[in-house]
Amino acid sequence: MSETLIIEGKTKRIFRMPGKTGLARVESKADITAGDGAKRDSFPGKDRYATATTIAVFRLLNACGIPTAFVESLSPTEFIAHECAMLPYEVVGRRKALGSYLKRNPHIDRGTEFHAVVIEFYLKTTGRTFKGIEFPKDDPFIAEMNHKGIVTYRPDMSITDPGNPSLPVVDTKMYGKNKPMHPFIEMEALARKVFLVLEGAWREQGCSLCDLKIEFGITNAGKLVVADVIDNDSWRLFDAEGQHLDKQRYRDGAGLDEVAALYADVAKRTARFASLEEKPTIILWRESDKEDVRPFTDAVSSLGIPAMLVSLVRSVHKMPEAALALLREQLTEHSRCVVIAYVGRSNGAGPVFAADTHVPVIAVPASVGSFPDDVWSSLRMPSDVPLMTVLEPANAVQAALGILAARSPQCYLARRSIIEHYRLDASCSPTYAMSR
Repeated sequence: MSETLIIEGKTKRIFRMPGKTGLARVESKADITAGDGAKRDSFPGKDRYATATTIAVFRLLNACGIPTAFVESLSPTEFIAHECAMLPYEVVGRRKALGSYLKRNPHIDRGTEFHAVVIEFYLKTTGRTFKGIEFPKDDPFIAEMNHKGIVTYRPDMSITDPGNPSLPVVDTKMYGKNKPMHPFIEMEALARKVFLVLEGAWREQGCSLCDLKIEFGITNAGKLVVADVIDNDSWRLFDAEGQHLDKQRYRDGAGLDEVAALYADVAKRTARFASLEEKPTIILWRESDKEDVRPFTDAVSSLGIPAMLVSLVRSVHKMPEAALALLREQLTEHSRCVVIAYVGRSNGAGPVFAADTHVPVIAVPASVGSFPDDVWSSLRMPSDVPLMTVLEPANAVQAALGILAARSPQCYLARRSIIEHYRLDASCSPTYAMSR
């Protein structure tokens, strides 16, 4: 039984795998394009670099609890993915004002950094058409969507420009009132998470993710997933010196040898993402099992990330050597962690751990509500005992996230999501216009 070609794009082919229901083989090509295919070249290794980058990215996203179509690697130029019904949208996340955003918003300075990730949708067209509707430019910008359809504009002009009239797309098969509207809201939320995870991963290497283009599909089981590929053609990425690491060099006319070296470098850098897949750990230490751990478990579970909370019970006051031995044993198992000492009365655990371990320690006085003076045992520390004291359990979890975020995309996602949520609320304007 031979494979069936599902679709061939500018840089990849997708095949239905015989005898493996619901699975597809994604094969990268050695081609590189720009200007909607107007410029096209190929160079040796492009297919390998693209595949390696996509696999590293999808594995990291999966480790962070974000659903993707990726299943497993097949060869240096291929991987297996869930077969998906692809949604006809390109979803773009932006941290900085670059590219077509500047054409639609000429009043914004180039490189302006957004306090919250801007999410945009574009309708995927072929030959400037979609379902028989003709557009003045391919991949029009979607300014609004509702149960009737979507409203589009040219992607290279301001939507307020008189020469850029709106073009509605009404399709009852896609947007009918009696049918579930396409999951724009869910796609926006997932796109934001994808951007923050990758932003955190690149920050760890001193790089800046400026914008990112992704696509979504729906699996045979009806699950919305990040699909297609995410490689060096998918983003604008700056190194520590502010130089492009992405396809912009090719767009700007760099030679293929320079572009090939760039793509090889990015593939090598994304291979380091594997070290970031480890789950971050918060070690919650208690003197006895009388302390209620629910405020901590609730705070961790509400984050929606694969974080691990390890709860230990051992008296540091009465068995300091045994307690330290147990903590050291835990630190060998969990290399990326923060210790929270949740102890009542005289909180000796926090100071002892802060003085004897290399990991950050946060003290949460368990009995401070009934006995406010108990906080002093965690506040007045001798020299070289860097103990943090936080009164609220949920804030202690947030402080732990802030510490772990430097080396954990999961924690960066969780902490940054909270910050940007409040920034969006404060602005009173969502990053995307949507009729609901």
